[in-house]
Amino acid sequence: MFNTLKIKNDEVIITQNSPVEKDSTGIKQVITTHYPAVCEWFGIDGRVESQIYFFGVFIVPIILFVTVYVIGGICYGF
Repeated sequence: MFNTLKIKNDEVIITQNSPVEKDSTGIKQVITTHYPAVCEWFGIDGRVESQIYFFGVFIVPIILFVTVYVIGGICYGF
């Protein structure tokens, strides 16, 4: 039991994992692949008015908050 674990200096103890290559999909491609599924999930597929109303509820407040933040930052300093 004395020399059960014998480590030599030239041996690698733990192998290194090779880096996994990510898909180079752009944001536009991701949106175009998931947009129909999201519309179908919420039941607004095929209805342009409902899609504008539904996504506008999320987009308009974000635009307003960003605009107010930028204007406040310009006027009073960030």
